[in-house]
Amino acid sequence: MANTGVFVRLRLVLQELCVGLAYRPIPRSAKGEVVLRAFRLRDAASVRQLFFGLNPQGSFSVLKLMLGLVAFRKLLIIAEDVRTRQLVGLDLFYFNDRDLRERTVHEGFIGVVPAYQGRGLATAMRELAKLHFRSNGLSGISTRITQDNVASLQSALKLGFEVVDGVFDASAGYEKYYLVCPLEGSK
Repeated sequence: MANTGVFVRLRLVLQELCVGLAYRPIPRSAKGEVVLRAFRLRDAASVRQLFFGLNPQGSFSVLKLMLGLVAFRKLLIIAEDVRTRQLVGLDLFYFNDRDLRERTVHEGFIGVVPAYQGRGLATAMRELAKLHFRSNGLSGISTRITQDNVASLQSALKLGFEVVDGVFDASAGYEKYYLVCPLEGSK
């Protein structure tokens, strides 16, 4: 059975490499003084720092970073303040086994630094993601959001995400929702 896990992981890595080579680039967009754009190689250290600053318990392996050097240009949306050139948000996508079966991509993390929250940046990044992934032929975007993350839930629901599953995480003591946003016919 261990070989099955290795096979699935290898399939996921190959899918992300194919995305890095085949998908159209993330289009550039603006939201006030913030530009939304694709990851650039020079962003690697800042992205890692921002990710852990927003998500201290998160995981960002060396393999994910190495893979990202190829695929992040198509799977990672950056929010950058044009005045300060500082990264102020990110929306990170990857594929899991369910996504490969359902022709979706998984939003693994979305975050905005506190000083920029409440300005609609998470919503703007998700809107850009919908446009980007629909133009690359995917059928939807999946995500997991905890019940206590009200702002993220509201942003996702407003953009057409629908709760598909709810799972109670006994170790954490809260419910996580699995949501999917269908891209066919979306704006």
